[in-house]
Amino acid sequence: MYSSNTEEFVSNSSNREEKYEVLKKLRNKRERVAEDYDRKLAKQFVELLPDGTTVFFGNPRDIRYNKYKGNGDKAGRKLLQHWSFIRIIDQCVLKLNENGKVGEKITEWNTSRLHYRCGEQVERPYNNSFQRIRCSTCDDELDAEFNASVNIAVTRNCLSIP
Repeated sequence: MYSSNTEEFVSNSSNREEKYEVLKKLRNKRERVAEDYDRKLAKQFVELLPDGTTVFFGNPRDIRYNKYKGNGDKAGRKLLQHWSFIRIIDQCVLKLNENGKVGEKITEWNTSRLHYRCGEQVERPYNNSFQRIRCSTCDDELDAEFNASVNIAVTRNCLSIP
């Protein structure tokens, strides 16, 4: 009778070890699947771009903070919470550089503060809008994102303004 108990104990411990081995294989599967998806996404992105393309990536870290609880966009909040922006950007930069294209991470801080033509500081004429900017020197009104992208291209020597 004692021997049957030890056999039962041995069989239980071997089952436990088998279960542990299966769980060990699955431990990081979700992360590996997400990384594989990011690699495939970066590869598809790079294949769409023509040769000689330069791409600059900013860090969209504040995008999550606009999806705060109670803003009425529950689906958008759930969608964005599990994205790894930095991992996707790193994969895109890696794939771009592997394929003879240029990819670079940049900081976007203060890129829309100065007008791209005259270099003077711009105003935001509309109270609740960060989309439009106005240069009092040139009397020019334009989109802030466009101004920022031109400023980035000029500072990286990808574009020259006459």
